[in-house]
Amino acid sequence: MCKDCYLVESEGFESQKQFQEFDLDLLKKIHNTKTMERMEDFSKLYKQLRINLSETYKCKVCNEIWHLSVPSGSWIGFFKKATT
Repeated sequence: MCKDCYLVESEGFESQKQFQEFDLDLLKKIHNTKTMERMEDFSKLYKQLRINLSETYKCKVCNEIWHLSVPSGSWIGFFKKATT
């Protein structure tokens, strides 16, 4: 974890608005500052293993790997680092 990616994990998004704000920030880190990248290989692997993760990202600065589960219906999703 570092200031260029995220300093805290999210155990869940309390509202759709909170997720949308997070999603916008993540998109900025991917496209504007280029500090985060989506990891396609991990996302495909988790789908094959039937792990309910939508997307996997990596910080290009500290190499931390993050898992994003997108909220849907009553599922509040999360954004957590892959390692502790």
